[in-house]
Amino acid sequence: MNISFSALLACLSFYSGIYMVYYFFAKQQQPLIIFIAIALLIFAWWITPNSYERDRKSYDSTLRMGEFLWNPLITWWRLFIWPISLLLAWFYP
Repeated sequence: MNISFSALLACLSFYSGIYMVYYFFAKQQQPLIIFIAIALLIFAWWITPNSYERDRKSYDSTLRMGEFLWNPLITWWRLFIWPISLLLAWFYP
């Protein structure tokens, strides 16, 4: 099984961006937070391969991980928001 680093980075960027959008509207009205969130969402879109590209097969197999894990990796949102939630809690107590 090939693990795609871009798939893990895309999940981390996507969920961190979504969490930062939530954090901006719910807790802290810092413009820097929303700019970083938008940049992370654009980065996640940019590194996700198109369906016709050769790297898409390893990307999809990383997100599924069917023989090892029951739930697909894309549903592991708590794992992927953990680093950014710790950083935001550290910067904005």
